[in-house]
Amino acid sequence: MYLEGKTAIITGAGRGFGRAVAQAMAGKGAQVVLFSRSEPDLDKVRGKIEASGGQVLVATGDVSAPDDVRRAVHRAIERFGGVDVLVNNAAVIGPARLIEDCDLAAWERTLAVNLTGAFVFCREVLPDMAAHRTGVIVNVTSGLGSRGYPRLAAYSASKAGLNQFTRSLAEEFKEYGVLAYGLDPGVMDTGMQADIRRLGRDRLGDEIYGRYHRLSSAGGLRQPSEVAKLACVLAAGVAPELSGSLVSMSEYQDLRLRISA
Repeated sequence: MYLEGKTAIITGAGRGFGRAVAQAMAGKGAQVVLFSRSEPDLDKVRGKIEASGGQVLVATGDVSAPDDVRRAVHRAIERFGGVDVLVNNAAVIGPARLIEDCDLAAWERTLAVNLTGAFVFCREVLPDMAAHRTGVIVNVTSGLGSRGYPRLAAYSASKAGLNQFTRSLAEEFKEYGVLAYGLDPGVMDTGMQADIRRLGRDRLGDEIYGRYHRLSSAGGLRQPSEVAKLACVLAAGVAPELSGSLVSMSEYQDLRLRISA
């Protein structure tokens, strides 16, 4: 229960990786705040966590809407006394199109959710973290933020921006004891990944379509519950030297041993 007494906000917590992180952190003793646009999805997660004795607050809204985010953070502070951990997980895949065919509104919506949403949430929780001189922010990123795939320019650009935002965040707030990590989960077995595969070969192109279908058929997709363990150990603050870095599952065992030591 190494997150006992910590309060964690998880965005996109109604399904997929966000749900797995919320359940894992609650299992380690954290009080969790579930944020998403879908209240029915959040209620299902809340029910499972409360059935195991966890403390949960549900807040619905859009990560890119400052008023929604402000209300959620204020409710978390009012209920639990502060925010110790923020996991910026909410994301959309965006337009799977060649750049010349990409709709501007779809492009802007992708950056609004995947990048601006993380900024808006960070801006809201940082004053509380700085005042307490402690806090951990985990930005869920992607390998596509470091390399280019055709037809996923909007998603890739949003994650590249999130990577750089994480570095800047870590530098700006290190004097306040706030740690910021980019978590690269690899290719996980989530609804988003299934949605990508359903786009088909014509939309994705041969390279992406083939790679993701091979991973799925060979059982090569990571389980969200396994990657959620990495989010938990990062939330414990055991790796200040990695603040500002991108962290993957290759670091998990070493970080887990630090908690056991």
